[in-house]
Amino acid sequence: MDTLKGYKVIGHCLPMKIDAVGRRHLSKLCWLLSDFIFVAGMSMLGFGFYLRHSVDREAYLASHFYNDEQLVGLYLGTGGGLMFVTFCTTSSLYYAMDEHRRRRFSELYILLVYNGLFFVLLWCTLATSIITYNHISESRDSFKSGIAHSMRSYSINRDIKTDLDDLQRELGCCGSEKYTDWFLVHWGGEELSDSVPWSCCDPLVLRPCIHLDLELPRYKYDPTVDLTIYSEGCATKLQAVWNATMLVGARATLSLFFIEIIFMLALRYLQTSIDNALVGDWNEPSDGFLCLTFGKPAVTNPLRSSRILMIWVMEKKTTIGTGVKRYQIDDREPHGW
Repeated sequence: MDTLKGYKVIGHCLPMKIDAVGRRHLSKLCWLLSDFIFVAGMSMLGFGFYLRHSVDREAYLASHFYNDEQLVGLYLGTGGGLMFVTFCTTSSLYYAMDEHRRRRFSELYILLVYNGLFFVLLWCTLATSIITYNHISESRDSFKSGIAHSMRSYSINRDIKTDLDDLQRELGCCGSEKYTDWFLVHWGGEELSDSVPWSCCDPLVLRPCIHLDLELPRYKYDPTVDLTIYSEGCATKLQAVWNATMLVGARATLSLFFIEIIFMLALRYLQTSIDNALVGDWNEPSDGFLCLTFGKPAVTNPLRSSRILMIWVMEKKTTIGTGVKRYQIDDREPHGW
């Protein structure tokens, strides 16, 4: 381990002296961060199930144009992996403060971190955040096209009809971009009409709902100002709900990424400090560091060393002071050397 293709260990990267009390406090910090990341991993797991089931109906309406399986898989896989790794890390931190099991902490750290398990999950967390932000920008056109496609299947697919009716009632919307989108769809018969499904009715309007033959003249009814249906399209409403949900996941996972970096750095300092303390005195400060630094050992010129010694012997000068001889070393080379 001391050599690497002709290179030798010449120092440590960002070393820090940590005493026994500091190691104990650092261990507690790592313990708290580990528990926090465990809860965050559980939250990611729950958020993945939420996307798969609770938002599944909305995604189903755009299933031909939008696919969230990759995003759901990332949340489930990363969340489950973080729970497993931090559970093992919390157990190893218990060994860190046990006098007879401290070496076991280092072995578990190397297994979990050096072998790349936690390192992979760290970048999976970042990838989850980036892909979540990307899905926010991609979903707008997907929902608009998906709802328009579902409207064309309204009269022939019972599941789509039920989901679309529920969506319009719950979100307070009608059509894909506006209520007149229904005028272009054969949803109630063979011919096009200026009617919309009953689920477009706005219950906050006090007068009876008019959703059939909307442009037909009626007594005291002007379709431009007296609408009894929702006028806003479902794609806009659905996008707003989807954006709010996705932003929570994106921001949370991005914050978790930086917390994981702090956790890895703290763990590394704790592990290296414990390893060095086990070699010497546990109660004395020991070096904690991030990594080893390598370099080629300096080559000593024996001729140059002998010349320096000869200069010191030949040109030493003494001064008298308090009865003690003091030697001044003159590093100048004699003439002709």
